[in-house]
Parts: sequence; C-alpha cells; structure tokens
Amino acid sequence: MNNLRTNFVVGRIPFENKHPRPQFRREEYMLLNGAWDYTILNRLQDSLEDFKYEGKIIVPFAVETSLSNVCRKFTEKDTLVYRRFFDKPFSKGRTILHFDAVDYRAIVYLNGEEIYENFGGYFNFSIDITKALKKQNELIVLVQDPSDKGKQQRGKQSLKPGGIWYTPTSGIWQSVWLENVPDTYIDSIKLLPDVDNKLINIKVHTNNPIKQGEIELYYNNKLLTKHKGNISEIELRISDIKLWTPETPNLYDVIIRVGDDEVKTYFAMRKFELRKDKFYLNNKPYFLTGLLDQGYWPDGGLTAPNDEALKYDIELAKSLGFNVLRKHIKIEPHRWYYYCDKLGMIVWQDMINGGGQWSLMYHGVLPTLKINVKDSKYNIFGRNNETNRKEFKIDLTRMVDQLYNCPSICLWGIFNEAWGQFDSQDMLDFLTRLDNSRAIDATSGWYNQGNNLLSVHRYILPFKMAKVDKAVALTEFGGYSLPVDNHIYCEKQFGYLTYKDRDSYNKALEKLYYKQIVPAVKKGLAACIYTQLSDVEEEINGLITYDRKVLKVDKDLMIRINKELLFSSNF
Repeated sequence: MNNLRTNFVVGRIPFENKHPRPQFRREEYMLLNGAWDYTILNRLQDSLEDFKYEGKIIVPFAVETSLSNVCRKFTEKDTLVYRRFFDKPFSKGRTILHFDAVDYRAIVYLNGEEIYENFGGYFNFSIDITKALKKQNELIVLVQDPSDKGKQQRGKQSLKPGGIWYTPTSGIWQSVWLENVPDTYIDSIKLLPDVDNKLINIKVHTNNPIKQGEIELYYNNKLLTKHKGNISEIELRISDIKLWTPETPNLYDVIIRVGDDEVKTYFAMRKFELRKDKFYLNNKPYFLTGLLDQGYWPDGGLTAPNDEALKYDIELAKSLGFNVLRKHIKIEPHRWYYYCDKLGMIVWQDMINGGGQWSLMYHGVLPTLKINVKDSKYNIFGRNNETNRKEFKIDLTRMVDQLYNCPSICLWGIFNEAWGQFDSQDMLDFLTRLDNSRAIDATSGWYNQGNNLLSVHRYILPFKMAKVDKAVALTEFGGYSLPVDNHIYCEKQFGYLTYKDRDSYNKALEKLYYKQIVPAVKKGLAACIYTQLSDVEEEINGLITYDRKVLKVDKDLMIRINKELLFSSNF
C-alpha cells in the first residue's frame, strides 16, 4: 500500500529556479539537484576507492523514498556513496558549495581530496571550494546514518517504523548548490526588530575584516532609508512601521552591499513574547490556534516533492482558520519558512529529539498518572552520555543560528514528551541567552520542571484547565482518525480514536472543540495545537490524507471552530 504518490509533479531538476535561501540571496548560484551516481556499500567506509556505481539517485530525495529513484532500506552498517560531475561554474570570484541537509554523517570529496566532514542530519553546512576547483570537477559524498541505532538528534526516524515512528530519511534530503561570491563577502547577517522603539537592528559579518558598506531598506518597493558607512552593527529607524501578523504579513526588503558583494534579504516588524498567562504579539494578547505539522510526504519522506508542495500545507492550514503550525521535531528547508513569513503563519519550532533508549514506563505510564520525574536523572531519559548532551547543545545552537532571521518563528520548543530530556531549566536559560526575542516551550507534554509554560498533551482523556500561576498551552490534542480508502499508506493503521465515516468524524471534532477546548479558552487557555495536519505513514489522524488528496475535515466547520476560539479568547 505504500506506493502513494502526491499530485505534485517533480521537475527534471527538483526545485529548479527557486533560490534555496530566500533570506540570503545573491544573483549567481547554481543548483546541483537532479541525477547523481550512487552505490550502497554494506559496510562503513570513510575513504575513497574505485567504487562501482549501480545507478542514479535523484537529489535531494532520501535513498528510502520513491522520488529518489532508489527506494531501499538503509542501515547503520551501510555507506551511501554519491557522485556528481560539474564544470567550473563561475569565471571569477570564489565558489561556495552548500549542503542544506544531509543525514547524518557526510564526508565530502572534491577531485579526489577530502574537503569537509559534517555531523548532524538537519543542518546547513557550506564549503569554500575555490582552491580545489578545476575546469571539470568530480564531487563525491560518503554518507552514514545510524537512525535510531545511534544517539544523535534524529526525530521520529526508526529502522523499524510503526505507529508514531517513521521510515528514516538517510543521505542528502535538502538542496545542494553552488554560489558565486567575491573575495571579500558577507558570510552572515542578523536581523532583530525592535517594535517598541521602531528600529531594526542589523548585524553584518564578513569573511575579511571590513566594516564599510551600505544598506538600503524598502517597503512595497519604496526606498525608506539608506545607510552608508560602518555596517557591522547598525540600527535603522522606521517612523511608520507596518507590523507583521498572520492577518497582515508585512515584510520589509533589505539590500546589503560590501565592496563587490550584494545580498538581498527581508525582515518583519513583530514582537512575540510569553507573559504571565498569555502569548502577546506586538504587545497585544494573541490566541494561538494551530496544527501539529510533521512535514512528511509519502513519496519524499522528509522532503516535499517540490516547491508548490512546501507552500500547499501552509496555505491549507490558513484556509481552515489556523494561525500557527507547530513544526514537529523537524527543521524544514529555508523556503518553507519563507512561505510562512510571506503568507502569515506563526511557527512553533521544535528542536530535534535524540538520545538513547528509555522505557515505556517513563514515556507513557507515569505521565498518565501525573507523576513528575526530575530530568537530572540522565539514565532515565537516555542522556547519561555527557558527549551526547554536549552535542545536543551544539545542535540547538545550530538550529537557532540557522533560523534566527525567520520572522514567522515566534517560539522555540526544546524537549518533546521527555524524549532525551535533561536539565530543562538550564537548557531554557541557555536558549534564552542564544535568543531572548522569542518565547520558549522547554518541556512539551510532561515532566515540567517548574518552567515558565505549562505545555500539556492530552489524547482520549478529557482536557480541563489547570489552576496554575503560569500560561497553559494544550500543545497536542485530538488525534482523531479517519481511514480513507485508496489513500492509506500502510495496511496497519494507528490512531487514538478512529471513526468509520466522514460524518461521525466531523461530529466528534465539533464536540471535542466545543465541549472541551472552547470552555478552556474562556478560562484562559493560551494556545491549542491539534494533532495533526496530515496523515503520516501508519498514522491516520491528519485533517488531510498523507497524499494530500482528500480533506477529511469539513472546511466550513473548521473555519467556524477557529473563529469561535478567537472570539472566546476575548483578546
């Protein structure tokens, strides 16, 4: 049954003519997506040899997926070898090779020489390959991925998928591309809006110690202000600010020039914070009604089939009246966040789970009995390895650095349902130092250690507002399931409560919201996140089927429910 395909047609070169990083754009770049040579070695291999390639794999789709043209199981004992030839792409300046995500360990060779090694399956990495370039070039990438046989950050990937655990995404699963830059170039920018003082703070870092340049700021293609001089850190005042909200997703465009380099970007004037009992957007209480969004596809795994598919889920959620998507234990490609910024969708961004194995007693039984456990007991949560805990902090830092400039991200989530949880109050403090401009959910689900937000998950059992002196968010609930014939990925199916037909399913949803959620909102509930946007493999609890072809929920009903939630919040 797992031959489901989506309606989204994949082009000859996936994501062709779409800049991979809309918030950091230069004119000269070249995608290396498309057909690469590949082979799979049934052993761990970390050096080059004369490989015999067995076929073509389509990048950037993982080896386990049908869109990769391979669709094979990949284990912790295997090595995946990629090869691609390309001509020298640019006549002058420097050439940067970008990998937007490779899961998990990648060793990169150019023209027979090892030039880089990366660990971490969800993070961008870039390599200056100028000195190694020739007229014709051979690029080889060796990849290893232990999935859940390792302790690295891996999310819900499992070599034995089933229930809430899914098929792994191994190898290159986001775009690979080349970029032309001058000898002195901008290598990073940091954008921090200050709504209260009507300022945008801009930090510019270059590869060489040069601070002089110019910045132009635009709104609706109209030049608002221009600064010339020291641009390493400046503040630009905006007299008549246009605030960003889901209802009015106003964006400002920026052009930054240093010497011969020019980078285009954008930002939004918005302020998001968690106060005592509510979330605030631009200094006004704002109720969050959203969906859990895991970002899986039947033919692409963690990779959407194409750019339109990336945008589709966001547009669907907005059309149903939702204003937030909880990006669940996944980091999307930059273009997904760009569409959230542009379309007006608040993002609740989860960190990736990891760590060792731990028992069902601590994952399911004790939370149901409302028994709390101290997360300083590392062995209980699979975090008794100090190196692994340090790697988590490094990866958390990478996530924040990678996504810092995305206006739509208004909240970071650190731990989900105690998977790999440790020292959550210390981690909350650590993340606050990394980014104090957003709210934080330190422990989503249970085992709250006195953190600033009570984040509750509730399935099957009824939900009632807790009487606490902090904000309460229902960050997972519902999970109602409806199997749809000819749109099922697996014979075995998983859900919390299953309904036989669309009518009974929608009546149950209506009852759930009006009998439990609306009364809770009237008592001060700050946010609610329904599980979930789409079906995922065995899970059939999405509002839409896994192939995105059948919307199960009645659209008018869902719009009415969300309007009622916003009205009941009295915000």
